[in-house]
This record gives sequence, C-alpha cells and structure tokens, in this order.
Amino acid sequence: MGIHSVATVSSALVERGAKAGAAVAVAARITGGRGGRDTMARAGGRDPDKLPQAGAAEVLVWNRTAERAERLCAEIGGRAVQAPPAAADLLVNTTSVGLRSEDPFKALPLRVDSINGYPCLVDLVYGSGPTALVSAAQAAGATVVDGLEILVRQGARSFERWTGRAAPLEVLRAAARQEPVAAA
Repeated sequence: MGIHSVATVSSALVERGAKAGAAVAVAARITGGRGGRDTMARAGGRDPDKLPQAGAAEVLVWNRTAERAERLCAEIGGRAVQAPPAAADLLVNTTSVGLRSEDPFKALPLRVDSINGYPCLVDLVYGSGPTALVSAAQAAGATVVDGLEILVRQGARSFERWTGRAAPLEVLRAAARQEPVAAA
C-alpha cells in the first residue's frame, strides 16, 4: 500500500520554513514508506510541486476555497477534490491549527472518531507538548511524527549537507525537546 497523505501548508508555517513536500518525504523515510497517492488538503503552500518527488503517484488537492485548489492543480497537476479522503495511509497536517492550542476537529474537516482512518500522522505544528491532533492519533494507535521531529530531521539534513558528516540525531532531538543529553 502506498503513502496517502493530507498535506497542508499555511502561511504561518511557511514563514517558519514548513514545506508540504518535505514533510511527506521525511514522513516516508521515517515510516519506511515510498510511493502511492499523496493528498494535499490545502492549496497555496510553498513548493507543493515537491509532492511528486516525495513519491506521489497522484496529487489530490482540497481547500476551503475551490479556486485556490484549482489554481494549484493548474500549476502542479493533480485534481481538485471537494473534501479530503475519509482515510489515507498518511495524514500530514501543515496548517497552523494546533499552534495556539486550537481544536483541530473544529478547525479542520476531520472528526475525532475517524482519526483511526489514518494509521500514520505527521503534524508539523510544534511546541512544548503534543497537539490535540497528535494526542488523538496516538490514542487511536497511529504512528506519529510530530513537528519537532520534522524540525530535527530538517536540521540534520542541513548539518549533513554543510559538514559532509552524519548528523547527531539524538543530540539534535534532545536540543529541540530541551532535554539533557548524556555525555558520549
């Protein structure tokens, strides 16, 4: 079964460097997936054309504003849809929902009782604790990759490109989570 995702990028997260394609690619590497159909749940993000490079065989685009979805499809290909799928192998939230502790089940077209339709969640929102979406997905038994892990992986990739050395993932992860690191 391929990767199916709902990937979204809001302007608030774009300003913080979020990219839907990067999120899907990182999630695929972390969860061992590759290929399949990615579903982008919000139009207007930065670099949405990276989704096919992340392994998307087909891109479905949903947005509250149908015209934005159509414009994005005209730019990158894909098909605008009226609603996100009820289930997918991978749900990627790159909206800002959760950044200020909003209830994702009121702000997004998701229902708490259907979150088990997504066995893997990537939530780009990060803060001092899990978002309500992350907590609901964990309670449903989903594999979860939170925003801090995405940040760590992006930092690791930059470190490796700049230095040519393997990134110390545990050190980066502890720093992001502000945890003490054991001496090596």
